[in-house]
Formats: sequence, structure tokens, C-alpha cells
Amino acid sequence: MYNQHYLYGADLLYTPTISMRNPKVTVGVLLYEDEKYLAHSLKSLLEQDYENVEFIFLDQSPNGEVYDYLTKAHPKFFGKATVKRGPNRMHCGGHNVLIREMMKNGSEYYICASNDMLYPHDFIRLIIWGMEGSEPRHHVATCKLMQWDYEKMLKGDEEGSKTTRIDSYGIGITKGHQFYDIGQGKEEKGVDIPKKILGPSGALAVFHKDALEAIAYKNEKGETEYFDENLHYKGDCDLDYRLRWAGFPCYLSKDVKVYHDRQVGKKDRSHLERLLKHHEKAFWIKANSFRGHLITVKKNFDENFSFSVKFKTFLNHIIRFLYVMMLAPKMLTVYRDVARIKEAVRKKRNAVRKNVTPAEIESLMS
Repeated sequence: MYNQHYLYGADLLYTPTISMRNPKVTVGVLLYEDEKYLAHSLKSLLEQDYENVEFIFLDQSPNGEVYDYLTKAHPKFFGKATVKRGPNRMHCGGHNVLIREMMKNGSEYYICASNDMLYPHDFIRLIIWGMEGSEPRHHVATCKLMQWDYEKMLKGDEEGSKTTRIDSYGIGITKGHQFYDIGQGKEEKGVDIPKKILGPSGALAVFHKDALEAIAYKNEKGETEYFDENLHYKGDCDLDYRLRWAGFPCYLSKDVKVYHDRQVGKKDRSHLERLLKHHEKAFWIKANSFRGHLITVKKNFDENFSFSVKFKTFLNHIIRFLYVMMLAPKMLTVYRDVARIKEAVRKKRNAVRKNVTPAEIESLMS
């Protein structure tokens, strides 16, 4: 049954009091082969001024390469974080492993963090206090992700490496079910704070355990999934969508900035240029992104959406199909792969908890 009393969260100006709670927080980071950013990124993450926090780093490299690198190059990290090795379960499966550990350890919040970011020392404290100090309490949050000029960082210019160009203000959604990073590639001064966000980017997301438990799914192995392990790319879009259906809006901590080295190219690229740029990506990336898109829409699309959303979503599917047929025929295999797991997708679709109306979801769409 739809909840008619669902409230959207707002970004609140909050002054913490001396009685402010400091709930336990788990920060999870996945590592895989690349050692490029770790000396700066993990160091800044471990220097947080929030005390009630645990850090868990999971190396999913084939032979534990990053674990071995940290052992030799940064042994002090082991005194501040739990560093583990494990099989490569991709982004969704890896974070599920860490979230399950977070639940066992009694934390109230999970921060899905990345190893290619520069973190200010107070970002955990400010986000958690902002969530704790809101009424009603925010259960999902992110902050301003800005582009990080890592080349300047390597030259010793840390302040100069912090750009004013946006990486993401969260995930947005169109009526045609196109997902995008809000503000990406634009100058901060030219972008207003979004009033409504589908959810946080998977690069940096904060979840209260109650929100995660509300969308949890028990798979055939008896394991609890939060992120859908049928996905690699678009796993954040799917999780955000399910959280929105369950009634958990996303809070953007507008006064907190984290810097992310994600290459987004020219900010004024045309539609044709964007298509050609996408076409140049490796097949594995394109195929997994397409696969994630198809599954996310199949799971979350509602038959009670308006005609406008239905038509634009259908048109988006047609355009994608024509692109595959004409420019990337190898990706036709993605349709077959998704069809093979249609029963698993159907079960997860039926498990989506809907506490808000389709009209409320549509209000988030551009």
C-alpha cells in the first residue's frame, strides 16, 4: 500500500549541541589492483576527526596485490583500519560483504567510499551530525563531489588540486529512465543545489542501517543483498530507486565537499559527441552498463506511471536498441544475458517495497 504521508527531506542548517550523539559508523572501501591514489586517498580518509568509526578495506585483486602493497608501503594503515583480502565480487557484491560485516559489528551507518578521492578531515562528522540533527532523521545522504586534479596533487599542490568543477551532486533520473550525475562537468557557481535527487552516487553514499534493512533481499544462497549482485554498473541507480520506493529521500550535505578523480571530459559536449565518446569505451564497460540499465528499469518501472513516462521510457529503449543494432551489434548478447536471469529479476522486482506513489517517483524526474 502506498504511503500518502511520505515527506521529502530538505538540507537543514544544523548547529550540533553538546548532547549530540555520535553513533558508530562503518566506512567501506573496495580495492582492486590499482595503487595510484592510495597514498593520498586512504591517508585523508583515515585522518577523520569523528571518533566512533571503523574502516574496512577489502582488496578484491586476483592475488591480493593491493594488500601486499599496503603491507610494504603503508603499514601504519593497518593500525587504523581492518584490511582484508577476498574474491572479486565487483562493486555490488564487495560492498554487500562489508555491509553485512557492518551489521554484525553494531554500526548504525555505512559509508560507501572510494579509493580515488581526497577527503576533508571533518566530512564524516558533518554528514552524520547533519543526518542525526534532522527532523525527521535523514537515512540516506551524500555531499558535494567535486573533481580532483590528481596531477596537481602529485606535484605537491593539494589546495590547487581541489577544483570548482562538479563531479556529482547525486544521481538524477529523466522521464525516459536515463540516469545521470547531477551537475557533472559544470562549474559549481553555475549549478543550483538540487531540491530532489534520486539518490547518492555509488562513489560516496551514506546509509542508515534502517534504510538498508528496508530494501534487503535474501538470495538463493541465503545471503542478504543490499546492492543487487546481478549488477556491476548502475548498481547505485538501482539501490537509489529502491530506497526511493521504500520512502527514503536523499539528503545532500551542501557544505561538505569531497574531491573525486573521475574523468568526465569537456563540459559542453554535444549529444553526438557524448554518443561517440561512449562508443569508444571498452566493450566490457558498455555491456555491463547496458545490462545494469535494463535490469534496473525492469525491476523498478511501475505500470501506474503516467503516459508521458511510459512513452519516453519506451522511446529510450528503442533508441538504445537501434544504437546496438547499428553501432555495437556485439552488445545484442546483453539482451540474451538478461533474458537468462529473468526469473531472478522477477523475484527481485516483486520484492521491491513500495511505500510511495508512482506520482511521487515521477516528481523526481526531469
